[in-house]
Amino acid sequence: MGHKWAKDERYRNKKTPEAFSAISEKLDKFIEVSTLARKDREKMSQTQQNLANSKVEVARLNEKAAEKNLKCKMLDTYRELLLAPTTNLNAHDLAEREKALESMRLALFASDN
Repeated sequence: MGHKWAKDERYRNKKTPEAFSAISEKLDKFIEVSTLARKDREKMSQTQQNLANSKVEVARLNEKAAEKNLKCKMLDTYRELLLAPTTNLNAHDLAEREKALESMRLALFASDN
């Protein structure tokens, strides 16, 4: 009887199919939650990448606007220098004015051609 009792006791201590199904359900739930968390991380990563791309685009547009603003100011200065009276300028000052005008002309109009 001792042998039979030990055998029965051993079978009683084994996990039942309900325990296996409970573990299986918990494992399935864990896998589902892990998958959702991974998808959320991927969405967050994509959102951060889009934000970074937007910031790069804004910086590029700001740089372009600053270049246009600089060119407008340079054009105003060129126009003022061109229209300034030269009657009181000596030869050296006239030569400097011509150099400045030529330099500004190249900077403003050479790249447009």
